[in-house]
Amino acid sequence: MESIYKKVEQLQKDYSNSSYKLIAKAIWASIKTGDFKKQKDLAVECFTSESSITKFAQYLGFSGYREMIFFFKQDYNSFHNLNEKFKRTNLFDSIINWINLNEKFIETLSREIKKSKRINIYHSYQLELSSRFLYETLITLGYNVILVNHNINFISGKLNKQIDQLNIAFVSGHDSDFLIDCLNSLNKNNDQQNVKNFLFISERQKSKVTYKLDGIIELNFEFNNSHFVQRNVAVEMFILELYKKLL
Repeated sequence: MESIYKKVEQLQKDYSNSSYKLIAKAIWASIKTGDFKKQKDLAVECFTSESSITKFAQYLGFSGYREMIFFFKQDYNSFHNLNEKFKRTNLFDSIINWINLNEKFIETLSREIKKSKRINIYHSYQLELSSRFLYETLITLGYNVILVNHNINFISGKLNKQIDQLNIAFVSGHDSDFLIDCLNSLNKNNDQQNVKNFLFISERQKSKVTYKLDGIIELNFEFNNSHFVQRNVAVEMFILELYKKLL
């Protein structure tokens, strides 16, 4: 069966029998798209008979059309399943590498979490799931945590007045301008030693931040790092590493 594809490729180019050439072209197109037609439909498309389709399959070494299509379908599905697995492996490898490169950030953040009497978590819409995951994780470990609704809590301007306070912000996506403006405003001229600020941020938003930071991590892992799903997967994997440091 190793030469099946080569045979089909050659048939669509070189074979003198015109009906075989048309069938080979149609089969080759199906191999690329995964859209394999019924024998009757293929015969109509190629202006030939169903018996000619059967003979074509037998020429390739199959007992008939059904066995031939079963072979191509299985091969197509196996290839694309492998391709998807490869994509997932690339994504996870990229995220793990990104986490390893930011080991120092994890160490520093875990140390500050352990010292803080209050932790405030801010987020843009895109990373709401990840921020809630961090919130739930820290709650289970017994920390005093607030998941800030910045539309309400920011306006009060009271969140920066707590002692031994840690602010963690997740900033990414097109809706981040208001969040960044609020963070910049709340932390303006803030030189309190008891307030620490850590930031998860996309590369495009980084330049908009003007307040003092004790730690920053860019969402710059090597993959499609601008997509909602990939970003949340990456941050939640990061939080798992942070969780291990806090145990």
